[in-house]
Amino acid sequence: MPLIKLITSGAGCVGVWKIDETAGELTGLAGAGMCDDLSGVSSPKRLREKCAVRALLYCMLQHIGEKNCAMRIHYREDGSPYLDGKLFISISHTDGYAAVFLNTGIPVGVDIETRSPRPLKLVSRFEAEGGKYADPDSATVCWSAKECVFKLLGEEFSDFRKTMHIRPFSPARSGILRVGLCGNRSNGCCDVNYCIDNDYVLTWVS
Repeated sequence: MPLIKLITSGAGCVGVWKIDETAGELTGLAGAGMCDDLSGVSSPKRLREKCAVRALLYCMLQHIGEKNCAMRIHYREDGSPYLDGKLFISISHTDGYAAVFLNTGIPVGVDIETRSPRPLKLVSRFEAEGGKYADPDSATVCWSAKECVFKLLGEEFSDFRKTMHIRPFSPARSGILRVGLCGNRSNGCCDVNYCIDNDYVLTWVS
C-alpha cells in the first residue's frame, strides 16, 4: 500500500507507509538505486521494512518537489541515517508500518510503535515513576516520545529513566507532550508531537 499518512510539521513532513508489499514490489516503488545497499540484509522482515522506508522516502521527496527523488540513505557510525544535501531525516518502523520525518535545516526524530499492552508492562524500563500510566496508549506514547527524542539528541539520552521525564499530560487522539531533559550538555525540555491511530502510535520532534 502506498503512503497512507502525510503530516506537515514546520519546515518538514512526516510520512507513514503501511507495509503490505513484498520486498521486490517495494524496491520497484522506490527510486532507481535506492535499495542497492540492502543486498546484505538476510532477514526477510527487516528487508521489507528497509525497502518500505526507501519507497516512502521516494514518495515524500516527490511530494516536497525535491529534484533528486532517488536519494540514497547513508548511516553514521552510531547508526543514525542521513541524506546528502540540506535535508535531515529520521526513520522508524514497527510491525507492518514504516515512518520517515524529513526536515530542511534542522535535525529531527520520529518513532512509530504498534498499539499493544506491552509498553504498559515495561514502564519500569523507561520511566522512573513506573506506576504513573493507567492505560497502554499513555505508556506507548511516552515510550515512543522518548525514543524520538533520543534519535534527535543522541547517545547522551540513552538512559530513558534518568535523562528524560514526561511532564503530566492527558492523552488524546493527537497532541503535544513536553519532555524534560536532564543531560550533561543539554537540559530544559522539548515538545513532542504525537498521534494515536487505530493500529499505531506516531511521535515526532524537531
